[in-house]
Amino acid sequence: MNLSGLQNLKESQHIEFKSSYKGRYYKRVKNKSIYFKFWQCIGSFFSILGIISILFPISATATARSIQQISVAYCKDTIPFHFTDEKGEPAGIMIDLWRLWSEKTGITIHFQPAVWEETLKKVGSGAVDAHAGLFFQKERDKYLDYGVKLTNTGTHYFTHKTLPAINKISDTKHEIGVIAGDFVERYLKDRLPNNRVIPFTNYDSLMKALQKGSIRIFAADTPTGLFHLKKTRLISEFTYTPEKPLYQSDWFVAVKEGNKSLIETINQGMSLITEKEKREINQHWLGSTDNKGEILTISMDSSYVPFTGCNTKKCHFVKKKLDS
Repeated sequence: MNLSGLQNLKESQHIEFKSSYKGRYYKRVKNKSIYFKFWQCIGSFFSILGIISILFPISATATARSIQQISVAYCKDTIPFHFTDEKGEPAGIMIDLWRLWSEKTGITIHFQPAVWEETLKKVGSGAVDAHAGLFFQKERDKYLDYGVKLTNTGTHYFTHKTLPAINKISDTKHEIGVIAGDFVERYLKDRLPNNRVIPFTNYDSLMKALQKGSIRIFAADTPTGLFHLKKTRLISEFTYTPEKPLYQSDWFVAVKEGNKSLIETINQGMSLITEKEKREINQHWLGSTDNKGEILTISMDSSYVPFTGCNTKKCHFVKKKLDS
């Protein structure tokens, strides 16, 4: 091969090498570009998710989508908190709160009435999903998980008018009637000889004992005690000291111990109920409240005109029940 041919061959090989090198370089650059764009897209996607989560936080409704319905146990005669009305329907402060909760979450509620002690057993065993409302108690905390506060109330002694007023728990030597399983039963048994605390299945049986005179003192949540005394026409036979309650306590929702997802769903739904809505429900059942939502309960004779009475069509439901 002559010198000119050899030079042409080297030049062609050099051109091919340069071309091949540029091709490999281009592919490397192109692959890096694709790789960069891929992670850039991933970063943008998570950035958008973060912005959405800030602007549109997950609501109780979204959280509750997996729960379509729940069962709620309530006591048949704990007026005005939860009870069965004259039409056989669940009613009361906490029933109204639960119904509002159902509206806001879209979860259907099946109310299940029972005597008080049975409501605790049903929820504790898991036969029913939730309790409509009850006081916190260490003993109950062993088998229940508590949720948000619903309302507050006081509990009083009610004594027969022939007996002296009770200033201290230890003052009385008489037997005291209570509802079996109620918070006040444990409260009194922790402070008195247990044989002085007499549990009754429901308020009907307790009121019959009062009428017969076998029990002359009982303890109950104040509005509930007043209602049943009026209903049985014993209101003039028993007295209590409004400014000296046994205790003030909050009512809470509750579920079976360990059911964290359900109690979280319930709490989130209850948080959607405004303070204004809570006050309106309390006012409907208990009368006037102050700006902080504290309950003021007033007992009066509805027919002692002109000093007391009701002359409007908006008489409170419980008051009309008291007169029946």
